[in-house]
Amino acid sequence: MRISALQRADQDLECGDYGLARQRLTSYLSTEGYDPHVMAQIGQISCDMHDMFQAGRFWLLSSAAGEVTEDAISRFIRDAGSEPRAIVGQLPRAARLCSLEDYPDLVQERLRRFGLDEAIVLAGRAAAKGGSKTWGDHAMLTGCLITAVLLLVVFLIGMGTVVSWFLPD
Repeated sequence: MRISALQRADQDLECGDYGLARQRLTSYLSTEGYDPHVMAQIGQISCDMHDMFQAGRFWLLSSAAGEVTEDAISRFIRDAGSEPRAIVGQLPRAARLCSLEDYPDLVQERLRRFGLDEAIVLAGRAAAKGGSKTWGDHAMLTGCLITAVLLLVVFLIGMGTVVSWFLPD
């Protein structure tokens, strides 16, 4: 019988391997998509590991509530950057949805309170379209193409030189 990533994460927690459990659950989110309960679980694991920045990062979009949760979320917001796009950029891609209404009411309220509602929806729509290319992505592609063309030219010149050695004048 095959066990799920969630069951493996539970086993990891029972063995005291919080890091592996958090990694499994984060991978689960990447493949299965947004789940506020899994976000809450990753937040709790991060809190148990005394990593309050990561706890706040995951609790922000989770169904978790409470004083420790809100303190961790505030810490994440404070430390993540001053601009909504910078903060949203640090959230898991799978958790960036195209519509604010796709989030639970508690999450919608948090996003509005911190002024992240527009930024997360824009990021979710960009991710749904295949992501946004940056100038660095375009520069990398252009550089690779130029390098490939130059290598081809050098190869052809070299082949011409070698062939000319064997042909009579």
